[in-house]
Amino acid sequence: MPKKYLSFAGLSRLLDFLVPINRKVNGKSLDNDVTLNAVDVDAEPTRLKFVDTPVTTDAWTADATYDGYSVRKAVTLAGVTAAMMPDVVFAPAEAGCGNFAQVAASYAGGVYLYAKDTPSATFTIPSITLWR
Repeated sequence: MPKKYLSFAGLSRLLDFLVPINRKVNGKSLDNDVTLNAVDVDAEPTRLKFVDTPVTTDAWTADATYDGYSVRKAVTLAGVTAAMMPDVVFAPAEAGCGNFAQVAASYAGGVYLYAKDTPSATFTIPSITLWR
């Protein structure tokens, strides 16, 4: 049986289907096998979790975002973006005192907390979860 060879034109067409190794998929190089997970393709939300976050009495600023809550505190948290949705869980003492808004907002680098008045003492937030 005669051997069959691939012509130059056929080889050229075949090479058109190959992917260069310097190309990337979701920032991952194709020079080796690539594994993509759900977060890589935005198939599941990104979650950041912070525990036992201290909140000091300094740097509360006047704010009129929410009626009845006249001050705001920027709490720095690494990796947070403005597009994330915060879920702040106050400790019972702060949750029940009526001073803090039950809503928070994210910004690039942290979350904003809202209060009626500047707290008189540093307190700790047990859990802050942010979702993208």
